[in-house]
Amino acid sequence: MKKFLRRLKQMPLFILLLFSTGLLSLTAYAGKDKQYGEYETDPVSEPFCAVVFQGLKDGIYPWDILTGRVRTNETEEHLEALLSQLDAEGAGTAAAPKVTDNRDTSPVQEETTEPEEHADTTQPGGQEEEAQQESTSPVERIPDAETWEEDEYGSLVDPDNPTHLLADSMPENVNHKVMPAVDYGVANRQYMVADDTVFNTDKAGLFAQNGEYYTFREVNDVYFSDALVIGDSRTVGLREYGDLRPYASVLAKESLNVYNLFTKTLDFTTPDGTFETTTLLDLLLSKQYRKVYLSVGINELGIPDTQTFYQKYREALGVIRQLQPDAIIYIQGIMHVSKQRSSTDKIFNNTCIVQRNTAIASLANGHDIFYLDMNPEFCDENGDLYPELSADGIHLKASAYSKWHEFLLANAIYRDEDDYLGTGPIEEGVKIPGVTVPLEEEGGEETGEEED
Repeated sequence: MKKFLRRLKQMPLFILLLFSTGLLSLTAYAGKDKQYGEYETDPVSEPFCAVVFQGLKDGIYPWDILTGRVRTNETEEHLEALLSQLDAEGAGTAAAPKVTDNRDTSPVQEETTEPEEHADTTQPGGQEEEAQQESTSPVERIPDAETWEEDEYGSLVDPDNPTHLLADSMPENVNHKVMPAVDYGVANRQYMVADDTVFNTDKAGLFAQNGEYYTFREVNDVYFSDALVIGDSRTVGLREYGDLRPYASVLAKESLNVYNLFTKTLDFTTPDGTFETTTLLDLLLSKQYRKVYLSVGINELGIPDTQTFYQKYREALGVIRQLQPDAIIYIQGIMHVSKQRSSTDKIFNNTCIVQRNTAIASLANGHDIFYLDMNPEFCDENGDLYPELSADGIHLKASAYSKWHEFLLANAIYRDEDDYLGTGPIEEGVKIPGVTVPLEEEGGEETGEEED
């Protein structure tokens, strides 16, 4: 024992490192439900105490544990005011998910006893606006809609824009389907809800169908000139390696999740090369975008369950719509992980991911909120991320991010010419319904030529 102690005295740096790691781990554990409640670490690749360093980047200090102070600032206060307004108007209030089993003691089952009318109070503007929306059909709202032709799905098709449809219910070719995955039986069910849970049951409001729909079409990079792409470390990779930086504004940061989405300081880049740090809330208050892409969810797999995640995601979309009233909102499904991850990791597995994608996909209404699922482009027949596309089973390799960029180009919504014109020119020869493409004459003057 004395020999061992003498050796320890000869390793002061090791002792200091060991003591510091232990102290930071205790700090992280003490604040896991408050100061560090929104952070998640991967125990395979980083120690638990890493959340302390993540907190430092966001202005959360270890001594806040002693005072019990949870960081608040003007941005958070503004966010709380917006959420309170949404709750008062019903837009941020989620109807309780419905389940079909008979477990009397299930927390989910208990929450489904809320009155049915609670599910219908989700639209800013109050009951009068809801009643008007329910009583006015798309054919009545749109001039000459009765002259539209019927397609193979039974929908009426706009003769001026074949991606614009009218139908009694959402057609099969609107929104992406959630890609399933093999369940390897390792998922920790405490982070999930019953498999037969139905999430969005709204009959009116922001997340309800209104009979008017749009289908996806292919575009070029000009489409992104007025787009904001928001996301976590995967979106950081898309910005750095996916050839998107010259065209779109990107707001992203590692460890971003739906719980710190609006208040976390993020890296913001614009197509002209401008770089700054800001929060999503401050950015949405200062600028207007025509398209908003949201990609979060991988960091939330263990915080805490699908129902809570769904509620926070729903609230986030409500705030975005409130601040960006004209934007197309794209819900990007959570990208799957590799088989090696999914078959061994209790938290980061495709079983949890598929359930959470199912939850957020239910919020896509098909007319101004759309669900994108890129997983069929990146996964095998079992729903597992191709191993050759990822080094760690979660993040894409640099060479694979171009596939994501190509996927976005092939799956875009076009409602009218304002969705495409953005702030940049349309390339000559690109055919877009209803859009005039400028052509240069020999004298340098521009003329308009209507494309089919």
